[in-house]
Amino acid sequence: MSKHLSENKKQKPGRSKSKKGSLLELLRLYPDFGADSDTYPAGWRIPVFLLAGVLILLVSLFLKEGSPIRLGFRIASFALVSFHCIYNLIHNIRLGHFCCEALPVVAACVIGIAAGMLLQAILMMLLYQLVKLVEITAVRHQQEGGQAILSILPQTASLIEEDDIGKTVRQIKPVHIREGDLLLVEPGEIIPTDGVVLDGISSVDLSPLTRSKKRMDVSEGCTVCGGCRNLTEPLTIRASCGFSSSTAAKVYSSFTATIRKESEDERLTVRVSNIAYLALFAAFVLFTLLVPLFTRNWDLGVRRGMVLLLAACPFAVKGALSLAVFSGVSEIFANGIVIREIRVLFSLAKLETFICNKTCTVTESNYSVRSVSPSGISEDALLSVMVKAESGSDHPIAQALRRYVGVSDHYAVRNIVREEIPCKGISARIGKNDVLIGNATLLFERGINCSVPEGHGTAIHAAVNGKYCGYVLMENPVREGVYDAIEQLRSSGVKNFALLSGDLRSVVRPIASALNFNVVKAELDAEGKKAAAAYLSSNRTQGRTLAYAGDGTNEMEAVPTDGLFVSTGAVGDAEASRADVAVLSEGIQRFPAAVRAGRASSRLSFLSVSVHFALRLLMIVLALVGVCPPVLAAALFSASSILSYLFASVFFTRL
Repeated sequence: MSKHLSENKKQKPGRSKSKKGSLLELLRLYPDFGADSDTYPAGWRIPVFLLAGVLILLVSLFLKEGSPIRLGFRIASFALVSFHCIYNLIHNIRLGHFCCEALPVVAACVIGIAAGMLLQAILMMLLYQLVKLVEITAVRHQQEGGQAILSILPQTASLIEEDDIGKTVRQIKPVHIREGDLLLVEPGEIIPTDGVVLDGISSVDLSPLTRSKKRMDVSEGCTVCGGCRNLTEPLTIRASCGFSSSTAAKVYSSFTATIRKESEDERLTVRVSNIAYLALFAAFVLFTLLVPLFTRNWDLGVRRGMVLLLAACPFAVKGALSLAVFSGVSEIFANGIVIREIRVLFSLAKLETFICNKTCTVTESNYSVRSVSPSGISEDALLSVMVKAESGSDHPIAQALRRYVGVSDHYAVRNIVREEIPCKGISARIGKNDVLIGNATLLFERGINCSVPEGHGTAIHAAVNGKYCGYVLMENPVREGVYDAIEQLRSSGVKNFALLSGDLRSVVRPIASALNFNVVKAELDAEGKKAAAAYLSSNRTQGRTLAYAGDGTNEMEAVPTDGLFVSTGAVGDAEASRADVAVLSEGIQRFPAAVRAGRASSRLSFLSVSVHFALRLLMIVLALVGVCPPVLAAALFSASSILSYLFASVFFTRL
């Protein structure tokens, strides 16, 4: 991605550092997009110069044909219209960019003036400058759209300092926040960094960060993330990290790092344009200077040469590509989604197979106890054993059990040894008792028979010292909006949907059926999920993408090497930094926006490049035949470039 989209750093005069002896490196096109804030400002100068030039040109039309005054007016018109282009050419030559975008346009106009085609030269330059004006406007428009990402970064932070006199509050820049600092966050303010609430009870709006409507009630001991907005009451927060390590800062850093990188399409377009640039200049010398020596038809040679020079100009094709990529990345981040690198954008465009883990991805992260069915012991005894075995666990099932019994999440049991068994449950040693808590598969593997659950839900069974003690039936409803998200993915071209889970088939199949999943696999452990993902990967179309959505390390390890891992509920999750796509909100409801943005960027990039090079080839052929006026070529090139910019900025979200 062109770095000019994110920042326009002033370059020091001097030659570019190219490899000596490499002709294509020496002829590298100067980036024609977002460049030269000095020579092509987004302010009033270009429109004023163009308007003045057009007005003078219109006045000249009413003057006497062939009069010196008319000639003077047209020369003045050309000077005004071409001022920024010629200034830009001189500026680039001073920087060592001898073969920049402006060179063939200026050369074509100079040749036209020398051949007595001053009016045509003015029109060609005017059309080119209109492209630059639309380019700058489109860049500014899209950059303003990207400003939404900046809303997660506060301008100031309130630091609480304690001394012998008492507490004082001082305003500091967020970059000066350090781990352990005490911060005061007033209602309406953005929380500057991740931390723990020390004092206050309030509601926190997660929408600036996750773009979801979810709010969270926080009190003493709760963890909050930077980038969220405090709503109701003041909060005192102990910073758990510096500002640069906060969730909001990481999201913004990922955004800026992504848009600074060029996509493969951009690099390929630059290489092809460099070759075409050199070839068309050679064709210009051949058909404008050498062939007319034998044919004596200099008029045709001049018109051919002007069209060939216009065809050598990139006419903002790389700029349209860069803007298409920037628009896609901005759209993704603006929807509360983070992508790790630029290649992910185009991988999302080719998504064909989408795999989902059930718990916390398709269904809610919060379980609730639906019923308790003890076997051989009392209900209280069954719940007591399960809560003790799950003490210290942050799994949603453990949290649901503690809520049902009425103990806090900080509840702990001494002299306990626990072992997590992925996708199955836990094995614990409590005093002299061996306890198993998990699904039916875990107990069957240990030779313990389980009761068949009565009713719908996830059954969590328990056994003590090899004796079955009953089960608790958990309710884990489907997230609101998941069905719509899957249908949106289907309409975007995703063909295969698979639901993988460690739960019983009787629990998973009704959910998969209601959500229209093509493939359903239940009662899977970590290796089973990995094998299922590998099978689906081997059966996808060559060149298409597979994505696996989950919220844990087990799902990440199951993703094929050439697949994408989509982490959901990524706010405050350290594992999310390793994901290819991190959805900051819980669930997959916002993931279709990333796929749509990827497809729009890919489609727009392809159309921009194909139309540009096809039009260039057509104009070259017509010019060689002798039926293409230079003004027509300039008009067609300008129109295609302007449309590319408009679709890459104003109309991007409609693609």
